[in-house]
Amino acid sequence: GVIARAMGRRSNVWPFPPSLLRAMFALTGRRDEFLRLAGSLRVDRSPARERFGWTPPVSLEEGMARTVAAYADSCGGRQSI
Repeated sequence: GVIARAMGRRSNVWPFPPSLLRAMFALTGRRDEFLRLAGSLRVDRSPARERFGWTPPVSLEEGMARTVAAYADSCGGRQSI
């Protein structure tokens, strides 16, 4: 979502039932890999904010937009992600 929006594109992410994916991984003996793949990727910044008074200098959306722009500049404007 966020990266696609920063690139001015539609997201190609489609829903997939986690229970089906979990079963597929379990059948192949790769349950731990499923947990890494499907687990939360959120980072709680509150400890840093409380301890150091830190806040991010830009929003996630702005950071992604800057990253995409820098990537596009580095490859001559071609966005082949």
